Amino acid sequence: MKLLLLLAALALALWLWRSGRARTSSGSAAAPSQPQDMIACACCQVHVPAAESIAGQRGRYCCTQHRQQSEP
Repeated sequence: MKLLLLLAALALALWLWRSGRARTSSGSAAAPSQPQDMIACACCQVHVPAAESIAGQRGRYCCTQHRQQSEP
């Protein structure tokens, strides 16, 4: 009788653990982000997202160092 009760408790614990794990993994999955426009750096030609690029007089750059090197 004790063995049957122990098996039932283990089955219940396993079921609760698996249902909790499935709920958290499906809830944490983020929706895929939308594609972003990519801009080539005017200095090194590395492509960066347009939102992260830095505007300069002669184009868009991947970092402030490249903007400073390319512009007077």
